Amino acid sequence: MTSPAPAASQHSPPYSARVALAITSTGHALCHGAKVALPVVLSLAAWDFGTSIEALGLAVTLFSLGMAATSVPAGLAADRFGTARVLELFFWATALGGALCALPLGQAGFVAAHAFLGMAAGVYHPAGLGLLSLSGSKAKLGAVFGWHGVAGSAGVVLAPLVTVALVGVYGWRGGFAALGVSAAAGAVATRVLRRTGRLFDDVPPARTGAVSVWGRRGLVLLLVAVVSNAFLLDGFTTMFPDTVRWLGTPAIERLDIVTVPPVTSADINRRLGPPRPDGPGNDYILMASLLALGGLGQYLGGRRSKGDGARRTYALALIAQPIFLGLTALSLDGYAVPLLALGGFAFANFMTQPMENHMLAALTAQAKRGVGFALKFLVALLLASPAPYLAARLATRTGLVDMYVVFAGVGLVGVVAALLLARSSR
Repeated sequence: MTSPAPAASQHSPPYSARVALAITSTGHALCHGAKVALPVVLSLAAWDFGTSIEALGLAVTLFSLGMAATSVPAGLAADRFGTARVLELFFWATALGGALCALPLGQAGFVAAHAFLGMAAGVYHPAGLGLLSLSGSKAKLGAVFGWHGVAGSAGVVLAPLVTVALVGVYGWRGGFAALGVSAAAGAVATRVLRRTGRLFDDVPPARTGAVSVWGRRGLVLLLVAVVSNAFLLDGFTTMFPDTVRWLGTPAIERLDIVTVPPVTSADINRRLGPPRPDGPGNDYILMASLLALGGLGQYLGGRRSKGDGARRTYALALIAQPIFLGLTALSLDGYAVPLLALGGFAFANFMTQPMENHMLAALTAQAKRGVGFALKFLVALLLASPAPYLAARLATRTGLVDMYVVFAGVGLVGVVAALLLARSSR
C-alpha cells in the first residue's frame, strides 16, 4: 500500500511556492512604492501646499511611525489567522490609503492620509515575509529572498517613472492614485488565489529556529546593524530625489552652472526654478536608473545570504555605505561622481536587506515567523523614524553636504556592529 504523503508537503507544493513568490513580490513592490511616493514629489507637494520641504519631511516620518504601529499586530494576526489573509488585508488597506492621498485634501488631511498609508504598509512585511519563508525550501530561501528584494526595488524604481508619466495630467497626486488602483488589483488577486486553494493560509508545524548558531549577542548585533541600515535608508530616501534634481537635470540638459557646497533647498529652487507639475521628466528617469542598482544589490544579497561568508559580505556592504555617503558630500559641486556614489549607496544598502531577512529566518521558529519579522521592523522603524525629518531639516537649514556627512557618521554605528558580527563565533 502506498503510504500517504507527509503532512508538511500539503503546505508548500511547488506551484504554491511560485504563487507565494509572485503575490508577495507584488506586495513588496507596492509597499516600497508607497514609502517613496511622497519623497519622489516632495518639492512639488511642498510648492503646492505653500509649505517647506522640512514640514513635509515630518510627514515622511509619520509614515514610518505608522508602519511601526501596525507591524507587531500584523505579525500576531499572521501567526494566528494565516499569513495570506493578512496579506490580503495589506492590499485592501493600501488601496484605501492610496485613494485618500490622491484626493484633493489640504495639507493636514494629506498628512493624516499619508500616515494611514504608512499603517497599511506596515502590515506587509510580517505577512509577506512570513508567507514567503514558509512556502519555499530552506536551501533556496536566500535566492527567494533575493528575488523578493528585487521586486521591492522595482517598486522604488517604478515610483519616479509612474510619477513622470502621470504628473503632467493628474499632478503630483497621480502616483498615489496609481498605487491605490494597483493595490486593489492585488487584493482581488489574493482573494481569488486563496479561494481557489493556490495560496495557503495554514502554518506548518513549528520547527525550532537556529538561535544557538548565533546566540543572544549575535542577535543584538544584527538588530543594531538593521537599525543603522534603516536609518540611513530613510534619510537617503527622503532627500535622494531632490539631490538628483539638483545634480541630474542640469547635467542632462548640459547647463553650464558651477556651484559650491553647501547645497541648500533654496539653492535647488534657484537652479531649477519653482517645481512645475508639467516640467521635464529627465530627473525622474535618472532617479529610476540609479535606484535600479539597488535591485541588482537585492539579487546578489539573496545569493550571498547563506554560507560561511554571508556575515563578512554583510559587513562589507555596511562598510561601503558611509563611504558612498561621504563621497557624495565631498563631491556635490560636480555631477557624475555624486550620482555614481548615490547609486553605489543604493546597491550596498539594498544588498543587505535579503541577507537580514535570511539571517532572521534562521533565528525564528517557523510558527512565529510573522512575529519575528514584525519585531525586526518595529525596532528598525521606531529607531529610524527621526531620519526623514532630520534629513529634510539638515538639507533645508544647513545644506545637503552637512546632511550626507551626518548620515555617513551614523553609518559607522552599523559598521562596528557588522564587524563584531562577522567575527562572532558560531
